[in-house]
This record gives sequence, C-alpha cells and structure tokens, in this order.
Amino acid sequence: MSHTETNPPARPQAESDIPTTGWLVRLAPAWALPYIRLGRFDRLIGFWTLVFPCWWSAVLANPGLIGWDSLLVTCLLFAAGALVMRAAGCVINDIIDRDIDRQVARTALRPVASGEISVPAALVFLAMLLALGLAILSAFNRFTLVLAASSLVLVVIYPFMKRITY
Repeated sequence: MSHTETNPPARPQAESDIPTTGWLVRLAPAWALPYIRLGRFDRLIGFWTLVFPCWWSAVLANPGLIGWDSLLVTCLLFAAGALVMRAAGCVINDIIDRDIDRQVARTALRPVASGEISVPAALVFLAMLLALGLAILSAFNRFTLVLAASSLVLVVIYPFMKRITY
C-alpha cells in the first residue's frame, strides 16, 4: 500500500462535518474528544429523531393510567437509551464505512476513518455502548426488549443499504 492509501491526505477542517466549537468540545477532556465525535455526542439531531417518537409513544400508551413519576422515569430511560443506541449506530456506521469515509472530504476526519481511533478501540467502545443499552433496556418489559432487539437489524444493515439504495 502506498502512503496515500493508509493515510488520507490532510483535509481542511472547513470541509469536515465535525464541529470544532461548542460547550461539549470546550469542556470535555482531550482524551474523550475522539469518542465524543465517534458517538456523535457533539451533535444531537439523531438523538432527537429517536427520542421524540419514544416520548410520544410513552404518553400515548397509557394516557392517565400511570403516574407522572412513572412516566418521567420511562421518558428518562428512553432518553438515555436513545443517546446510547444512536451512538452505537454511529460507531457501527463509521467502522463499516471507514474506507469510503477516508475518500470524502466531509467524513475524512471522522475518528475511525482518520486513524485517530483504531477499529479494535472502536469495537470496545461499541461493546460498552451496547452493554449500557442492554442495561437500560432491562428496565423495560419483555415486549419492549423484543422490539428493541429487532431494531438492531436495521442499525446493522443501514451502512450496507446506503451502497445499493438512495
């Protein structure tokens, strides 16, 4: 392999989709920043697209049948689960797409594509996120567990489907 195949050419930060400012970037320790970027904790649009339907369904599922304290706990669990599982999906996507991401200016500086985080380290991070997600999920009933587990199929096939669909 040539040098350019293993180390992509430097890309200007302006072309990248990675935020370089914000409270999380300013406050997080330097060692955590690559993992924050890998899990996309620095941009929460994916979190909101997951959590709002969860919150809406929690309210619709038992209108007036559960107390506000139970509803609050359920919504907090949904929020934590959405945050963790969105990050896990991003890690899976970045591991699978690392070779493509290296060739695209917008994604070349992502932690796995740039080599800032190795694939084994990303897999360990993914395992930790999935374990945390399972711990959160264990607070719910069996039906919720089955629904959540079945959604993992979509998370895993998403990066591959981008290659054959729009």
